[in-house]
Amino acid sequence: MVSFIEGVEVIKDSLTSDYLRLIITPLYKGYGTTMGNVLRRILLSSIEGSKIIGFRMSDLPHEFTYVNGIKEDGPRIALNIRNLVVNLIGDYSIENPKSYVIRKVGPGFVSGSDIVEGEIIVINPEQVFLTMERDVEIEMEIFLAKGIGYKSAQVSKEAFSYPLNSIALDSYFSPVVKVNFQVEPTRVGREIDYDKLTLEIWTNKSINPWDTFIKAISILKDHLTIMENPKERVKDEKHKLILIQSLNLKKRVENLLLREGLLSVDKIIKKSRNDFMEMDGFGEKALEDLESKLHDIGMSLKEDINEA
Repeated sequence: MVSFIEGVEVIKDSLTSDYLRLIITPLYKGYGTTMGNVLRRILLSSIEGSKIIGFRMSDLPHEFTYVNGIKEDGPRIALNIRNLVVNLIGDYSIENPKSYVIRKVGPGFVSGSDIVEGEIIVINPEQVFLTMERDVEIEMEIFLAKGIGYKSAQVSKEAFSYPLNSIALDSYFSPVVKVNFQVEPTRVGREIDYDKLTLEIWTNKSINPWDTFIKAISILKDHLTIMENPKERVKDEKHKLILIQSLNLKKRVENLLLREGLLSVDKIIKKSRNDFMEMDGFGEKALEDLESKLHDIGMSLKEDINEA
């Protein structure tokens, strides 16, 4: 049996708004590479972020055209909008995005600084969307959502009914832009056969890099917990090991469960209706979808105490 080394330290070696270098030491030989690879993959693929997923603009019926009085053409405007970095507050998804309308008269610029909304934190307000070369009037509606990983414009259009003449965008939600790790030998007493893991994380400033590390650890722990003590589970309970991705829930409901760390059926059925209704963003429709899918596999939520 392998026992863990006493005194393992996680050291914040350097931390800024978009960069973290931390050191994890000492680790058994080989564990540095193992942990570095796993954490890197989770950080790049599984941390929730916010993005503009589409927009609609007056006199721009589709992306591949231009508007009189506007310097940029449709593709350039779309690219500029995609480059805006935001942090969205609230329960918004590609099925239920946040809408914000910008109205402006030229000449001048339309940029991230024109978004003034408590639920939208703009990280790079200097990002220009378009340039009005004369006194044209622009009305632009943007749609913002939270998500994980990459979602194509087609997936976005299938998930949400955009208003007429809207342009859906490919969206890469991850706030983590780069992760590196390095493993070096280190000493424990007289022994030198140990690993020191140095992990570097770069973000787009929409989230504290240290928070991404904590979230990655939590995601890893939750997934490992699912596999804990498999021999103790009896055959007639094997369906409890079903991951929520297998329930075919609405994407918004699935994201809410992932956010709460409810990755499998066995965790979900330990909670009652009241427990879910107290969760941020979990309403009646989300609860109906969840209960319906549980019913399909012969399961149900825990009974509320006041109903017992």
